[in-house]
Amino acid sequence: MADDDYRLRRAITFLAGLFFLALGVIFSTKAVLGTSPISSIPFVLSLGTGFSIGTMTVVVNAVFIILEIAILGRLFKLKYMSQIVTLIIFSVLCDVFTYMFSGIVIEGYLFQWLSIVVSSLTLSFGIALELAANVSVMPGEYLVSFAAFRAKMDFGKVKVIFDIANITIAALFSFYFFSELQGVREGTIYAACTTGFIVRMYTRMLKKIGFYKFIGNNDTGDRSPGCL
Repeated sequence: MADDDYRLRRAITFLAGLFFLALGVIFSTKAVLGTSPISSIPFVLSLGTGFSIGTMTVVVNAVFIILEIAILGRLFKLKYMSQIVTLIIFSVLCDVFTYMFSGIVIEGYLFQWLSIVVSSLTLSFGIALELAANVSVMPGEYLVSFAAFRAKMDFGKVKVIFDIANITIAALFSFYFFSELQGVREGTIYAACTTGFIVRMYTRMLKKIGFYKFIGNNDTGDRSPGCL
């Protein structure tokens, strides 16, 4: 098969990944039990400032990109700027889904938890597609990868530290704006604890059914998004 065909399939897979990722994030906000750690700061800032979650996602991730450049210095490559396109597409999708779901109100703690589980499954599927496409990733993932490279630490361990930092900062913003926790709750902790496992489950499934081969991903085993 021509390389162009594989590139097209991976591009479509990548866009589908962003679609499900944004869908999962915004649907989780309707449950009122908190969203994923990576989206917790933009969500709380959105609640506190009145700006859309898409707008605050751009602002927060712009800070991540600045940190990436500071961490890597001269090792920062032009190709990493592809994350800006990824960020813009994701942020626009977040605002589109926010508008589409504006009339949805989920009541009852059981139904709210069910919504969190569904949103986590949706978000994780988006991440799995994004990794399978291996086109680009969100700035947060690049930041973790670069920090792990500089600190000579395992990517997974740095990711845990990064998630805790996001949750803590979001909680501080929440207390600043509302004097209580909003946007960061038990659903955020659930997402932090389960997303990685669910993504690995989806990845194994996609490989098993031959999806990686279908899109031309040979899967060399290096899943670090910021491989230098």
